[in-house]
Amino acid sequence: MRWEYFSKRRRISLARFLKGVKTLAAAKLFFEARAVSPPKDGTLEALYSNPNPIVKKDVKPSRAKEHKSNRHGKDAKKSSKRDG
Repeated sequence: MRWEYFSKRRRISLARFLKGVKTLAAAKLFFEARAVSPPKDGTLEALYSNPNPIVKKDVKPSRAKEHKSNRHGKDAKKSSKRDG
């Protein structure tokens, strides 16, 4: 399976996929073990050529928190006791 397909399907970056892998040789073995062909555009080599790469973290879109209506607001129904 190609890296491009795999990364889009899994929504994962190269740096996150290879988290903990220290060398280029180990990265290639990591890809081989998972039956994924590494990227051919040089990004794998570039990732390991710089000893301290600046890697962008994967950012997930944040969901706006849904506000629950205030149960005790002025529009809330007042409960009354029934005599009976």
